[in-house]
Amino acid sequence: MSRRNRWAAAATALALWTLHAHAHAQFTVSPVLSLVSPEKRCGKTTTLYVLGALVPRPPPASNMTTAALFRAIDRYRPTLLIDEADTFLEQNEELRGVLNSGHSRMG
Repeated sequence: MSRRNRWAAAATALALWTLHAHAHAQFTVSPVLSLVSPEKRCGKTTTLYVLGALVPRPPPASNMTTAALFRAIDRYRPTLLIDEADTFLEQNEELRGVLNSGHSRMG
């Protein structure tokens, strides 16, 4: 796949995921969007800032505790945008469990 086609595919995926975030209540299963790249400084954090302006109810928080996340999910039904998750998820099994079960309404 050419570089131009990869950019177009990524833009389409981001647009569809953002649209899905607005219609989230209508679905039983929700996709988890993951931004990954083998290169540093490629725009992942900037992409999260842009998504934060487009999705419904993004909580303005970093280093949120598991208890605070539970309360925020229960009260606000936010769209979670988590940057640098690899730096803290390995040490926090409860938070990892919350995020892993979040793709399904049953979870």
